[in-house]
Amino acid sequence: MVEKIRYSRGPDSLGRLLASPGRRLISLVALVGVVLSLAGSIWLWTLASSDADAALAARTQVVVDSTTSALSDANLRLISVAGLYQASTEVREVEFRRFVRKLGQSPGMEAIGVMPLVMGRNRDEYESAMRQLEPDFAMFDVDGSGERHASPERRVHIPLQWYEPIESFDHIEGFDSMSDPTRAEALESARVSRGAAISPFLNLVSQSESDGFVIYWPITDAETEALTGYATAAMDLSLLMDGAMPTSYGSLLDWEVIDITNQSPGMVLLGPGVERIAIGGRTWEFVISPLPGTDMTANPRSSLLLLITGLAGTALVVVVLESRRRHRVAREQFEKLRELTTAKDQFLASVGHELRTPLTSVLGFAEILRNDDGELSNEDRIGMVATVAAEASDLAAIVDDLLVAARSELDLLVVTEVSVSARAQVAQVLEMKGKDACDRIDVSGEAGNPYRALGDPARVRQILRNMITNADRYGGEEVQIRLGSNDSWVTVQVVDNGEGVPQTEREQIFSPYYRAHSNSSQPAALGIGLSVARQLARLMNGDLVYRRVDDWTVFELSLPRIDTDEVPVHASAVSLASIST
Repeated sequence: MVEKIRYSRGPDSLGRLLASPGRRLISLVALVGVVLSLAGSIWLWTLASSDADAALAARTQVVVDSTTSALSDANLRLISVAGLYQASTEVREVEFRRFVRKLGQSPGMEAIGVMPLVMGRNRDEYESAMRQLEPDFAMFDVDGSGERHASPERRVHIPLQWYEPIESFDHIEGFDSMSDPTRAEALESARVSRGAAISPFLNLVSQSESDGFVIYWPITDAETEALTGYATAAMDLSLLMDGAMPTSYGSLLDWEVIDITNQSPGMVLLGPGVERIAIGGRTWEFVISPLPGTDMTANPRSSLLLLITGLAGTALVVVVLESRRRHRVAREQFEKLRELTTAKDQFLASVGHELRTPLTSVLGFAEILRNDDGELSNEDRIGMVATVAAEASDLAAIVDDLLVAARSELDLLVVTEVSVSARAQVAQVLEMKGKDACDRIDVSGEAGNPYRALGDPARVRQILRNMITNADRYGGEEVQIRLGSNDSWVTVQVVDNGEGVPQTEREQIFSPYYRAHSNSSQPAALGIGLSVARQLARLMNGDLVYRRVDDWTVFELSLPRIDTDEVPVHASAVSLASIST
């Protein structure tokens, strides 16, 4: 028959350490402290960012409103010039300049000019009339390098006739705006809308930077409303922004204006420093950036200070808790060590007592038998030998329990699993305990049923011996053994009519070296019998439990039930920690 061998291993102390409630509490405190510190820091940073965004949004709105107001002022001046030409069909240069000077200039305005609409067929007539006022007058274009060239023939010419102040540009009278597609596009927009039109950003004539733009306002005949020309203003964006914004803003923020008129529309996600306006047929996007150190940039100092303070406080609390935990653990370990020392002393005393009693009988009777000169009768000799055998059997049982306890601590406990008859094992144990036990203890069960289980025969007998010994020592006068089985288990119950174990101590009775009874009429027990018995039972995939049923004390051994003497061929290693409840 093939045996299945199983080994015991001690419980995992590291797992118990990691599962320590004290460490879990400290970890929870650390986690809560870190989370609260981070949450508080994020909350402060959010508030600071919100305040900074609000300040930036407010100042951005001021910039946009100031720019819009400056452009409106420029439009009003152009409307006034257009009104001058509608009021009089013949406006002389001196009248134009005097009128513009009275109007004054708005922020960013380089010059105000007037441009008549000249049909191509009337070009020569117009240039001749202008040469009578200014001999060098001629229509011209400007190429990409800034060079001037005579304007070619066009269907329509819109030359700059006069501008004020005259010193703004280098003699650009006669510049044909129709020569520049960007200007021509804006002129067409003003003609169609009969209102203000703004060109894209461009280089003003004779200037190198592309931060200028031109505003056009159509001039119409008062009676026929036919288009006769345009009032225009040359604008410098940088000067406009600097003049329109409050003076203090220059040290607070940077700005950028982007013409997005021709960009494809998409999802508009405007931040606190971004605004858009639509004016003069153009769409401008203002991007305002705060300078470092202003109230428009969030200061992380408060949130960082809270985070550092919170983490430092958490660390301090964790250190204090860990110190207290270690102090408590050290105190508990000291108490356990003291208890173990006391238990060791009691255990050694109990071992000495347990071994001394049978050894005294063995040595005494052995000495008598050795020195016998024939004076002892045959019956006395047989009785002494029987006593020596019985006491030696008790010694062997004590040694077996001690070996099981020691091997369990050293991870060396071994059991085999074969088909075993529970009824036969009970009979052997009772026979070893003597005729008195056989006569006094009643065994009940189904007649003819061997109650076959899977287990180690020697270990099963060791369990039964400890169960019966426990009942003899601490139970009532009546002791019974009840055999039973079901589809899964074979059970052996050792019952007695004693008082039983108090409710609070029912699990402790299976702890090593624990003694629930104090019976002065019995020698002190080792306190390992039930612990060894339960370990062996669980190692054989069974169990040993205690309960109180109808004034009976019941210790029940359960082992896996089998219906054949054959056991599957395999072996495995098992940890006591994995089979303990």
